Amino acid sequence: MCSEGSWAIAPKGLTNSCPTTGFKPDKRLKKTILSLLLVKMAKLDAYTRIALLIMQTLHIANTNFEWELEQTDSIVIDRALERFFVFTQLQFLPFLYAPPSDGVVMTNPPDPDYRHRLHKLGLPPHESFLFSDDFPFEAKIDSWGASLCIKEWAEKKHLHYDIPDMACIRKVNSKEFSFTNASKLPQAALLHSESEALGWLRSFSGDKVLKSAFGVSGRGHHLLCNSDAKTIDSALLFCKREWDKELPVIAEPWVKRVLDFSTQWLLSKEGKISYLGATVCENDSKGTYKRSIVGDDALLHTKYTSYLEQHIQVGRPILEKMQGMGYFGHVGIDAMIYCLQEGDPDALFLHPVVEINARKTMGFVANQMQKSYFPKETISLSYQEGHVEGNLLPNSLCPPHGKHTLFSKQLILGKIVLPQT
Repeated sequence: MCSEGSWAIAPKGLTNSCPTTGFKPDKRLKKTILSLLLVKMAKLDAYTRIALLIMQTLHIANTNFEWELEQTDSIVIDRALERFFVFTQLQFLPFLYAPPSDGVVMTNPPDPDYRHRLHKLGLPPHESFLFSDDFPFEAKIDSWGASLCIKEWAEKKHLHYDIPDMACIRKVNSKEFSFTNASKLPQAALLHSESEALGWLRSFSGDKVLKSAFGVSGRGHHLLCNSDAKTIDSALLFCKREWDKELPVIAEPWVKRVLDFSTQWLLSKEGKISYLGATVCENDSKGTYKRSIVGDDALLHTKYTSYLEQHIQVGRPILEKMQGMGYFGHVGIDAMIYCLQEGDPDALFLHPVVEINARKTMGFVANQMQKSYFPKETISLSYQEGHVEGNLLPNSLCPPHGKHTLFSKQLILGKIVLPQT
């Protein structure tokens, strides 16, 4: 057997074969052996660094994805993630869904207490890296959503990062795309001008909601509970902000939500469409995300199985269209079962495509965690205010050169016992 010392090192790598067996390593093996030797020469513990040498994927949770889509100026990824506390905290999500052998890139390293909490839950450790690090090995980037600023960073670091064309990404993530490619709520419309908005606002009674093209988790929604002059003025102000960005406004009647759910998908570059699972979503009265519930689809949707099946039938042709446009990557499709505000509460309807998120989602995180670590259980993930035991994200960050940050929200894991049928 050849020892490490059996190989000659030249400026461009390993040059000779093993003197004992005559075995010649291929290019990849040469690079791995050379890296091991360099680690040893630098007097580092090669065994603690072995993960770096075999790592294939580095994850970046750029949950500022929609925010980036709306920017017109060039941005730097690490500065963008530190712009808002929520982005800074959520960049640790890959510790929950990434395969154990993968790494996570972030702005600040996790503290030992955070790693200890994940270990107590049975979650594996992941190697962590900073955006400022150098990467002396080949790896590919897997991001939350496609990003030009990540692409620029990856090119500087000589890392592989393959994403669709950004014009395609922007198009399929707009609520305009969801609106025009699936059935609509009664009296729903796209608004492009003040005259259209005034006409729609006065066309029927009842509560209404206006949505921006790139709002997320209930943000970017403007709820209208009456049609007085003050309400109309605030609605027009909301619309004008969107029109100034040359974006339409999605206008819909406000309906009584009976069940919100989503399905998770993966579209390969080679043309395969993979269904990953379904997630029940709990939202507050304004449609803002509260928690995801995931487990056996049949248990979760016993009462509404036919609606889930209809949703999947409607969703697949849209996913095929997205692939035809050049999109590949993760997709979450939101749907809801509802009844009309002034109608029969037992008369239920399906809105099969509320919106399409061409990126990873919290439903995806919950789905991956359940399949990987709690396969026989139904779990929930809730992102909530307050401080209780069991936060799946850091409670705070203290960067080496910066201000200590205390986060107000926590991601809490719950386990749910559902009645058997």
